[in-house]
Amino acid sequence: MAGYIPPGGPPGAPPFGAPPGGAPPYGAPPGGAPPYGAPPGGAPPYGAPPGGAPGFGGPPGGGPPDLEAHVKKWFTLSIVSFFCGCGILALIPIMMASSAKDALSKGDVATAQQKIGTARMLVLIGFGLMALEVVGAIIFGILMATGVINEGAF
Repeated sequence: MAGYIPPGGPPGAPPFGAPPGGAPPYGAPPGGAPPYGAPPGGAPPYGAPPGGAPGFGGPPGGGPPDLEAHVKKWFTLSIVSFFCGCGILALIPIMMASSAKDALSKGDVATAQQKIGTARMLVLIGFGLMALEVVGAIIFGILMATGVINEGAF
């Protein structure tokens, strides 16, 4: 049969969508970098020791310097949240951040990440509640000034 082309293209042709000449697929960098946006050279993931598998912690006696900076930042923000009006509820994130610092100094990166994550969440909730309180106070003050709410009502 003349003119018949089998599915997938003529014999010897590259597959459908591939560039001609046997080049790598479209979008792949020359030399074949690792897939899914992994950095070339095989850098270890966050928290993994150089050449090690992820999830086994960092070198003993401390963690990666960026995790140390992260723990210090959220420890400081935990203390600031106490003075910004979060009150006694700010003591929990301070204790969690302190235990994260202790775990990091012992080389337990997984525990440090867990504790500082909890402290970060509690600090952000505290700051969010504080912002809602400030907005509510402003709205209440405006309603009192315009006379919508009488002073005797409270």
